[in-house]
Amino acid sequence: RRVHGSRRYIQYCGGRTEAVMKTDICSFSGYKVMPGHGITFVRLDNKVFKFRDHRVKKLFQHKHKAAKFRWTCLFRRLNKKGSIEAQQKKLKRKVKKETARTYVGLNKDDILKVRTRKPEEKEQAKEIAKKEMKKRIEKLKALKKATKAKAAAKGGKQLKDKQVKTGGKGRQRRQRLLCWFLLSCCIVQQ
Repeated sequence: RRVHGSRRYIQYCGGRTEAVMKTDICSFSGYKVMPGHGITFVRLDNKVFKFRDHRVKKLFQHKHKAAKFRWTCLFRRLNKKGSIEAQQKKLKRKVKKETARTYVGLNKDDILKVRTRKPEEKEQAKEIAKKEMKKRIEKLKALKKATKAKAAAKGGKQLKDKQVKTGGKGRQRRQRLLCWFLLSCCIVQQ
């Protein structure tokens, strides 16, 4: 049943009546326009537009695009803002997949052998690897001294420690080499 002179409708729900408000949607912003509010604009081609307020009406008349205003529903829909379903989908997509890390030059079987070694074998392999690394470091130091001596013999400028290239970032490189060497040593021994 329609109440005369307003946009309210009475809905019958199981013997009791409830007033239901008929709301329009703003043609520009997409917001709800409550009964008794808003501006109705009819164009020459008889198309009816309902606006929330004067600001929205002026923006429409000046031919501004609703998608360029951040507060409009169209902008939010196009840029995927504020939708709860989209946030839940994003959370579902961010599932980490476990992947087995591989080392260059090592098979999966070799890595499993290293992991299942006994503690005594690990210690022996580490000691051997440390001795090898010490030998390499001594060779590098000897190389540095030799380059300094050559530079001094030529009579030119003496090179500082930082100028002698020993291969990138020293400490990090040594640690990587040690790790790689430990893995390769342990596999070769078995």
